[in-house]
Amino acid sequence: MPMRFEPVYTFVEYREAARAGVAEYEGRPHIFVIEQAPTGESPAVYSLFPVPLHCTFPEVADANLWDPPEDIRRLVLSFMGGASPPALRKLGTFQPVSCGHAPDSFEVCWQ
Repeated sequence: MPMRFEPVYTFVEYREAARAGVAEYEGRPHIFVIEQAPTGESPAVYSLFPVPLHCTFPEVADANLWDPPEDIRRLVLSFMGGASPPALRKLGTFQPVSCGHAPDSFEVCWQ
């Protein structure tokens, strides 16, 4: 089965790997938070949470990839630290989509 990549809207934290942000999962925006860093050939493990209904999709879709608005940053950070409701656990493979020298956007494949 071919890998299906979905858009990444914003990164709230990125150090050696994507740690937290907002990306699509099955066509809907979700907050992702790293649980286990990638090792060798194994992708990182992430917790995925649906973006709450009070957040409008255009607001999330228009977020800057590397510098999200403060309300989106606070929302994502509120899901870090394990005090959140149960989540989906998925392996995530992120890759840049480049239109020049620097990545203009990223996409992710959830497994």
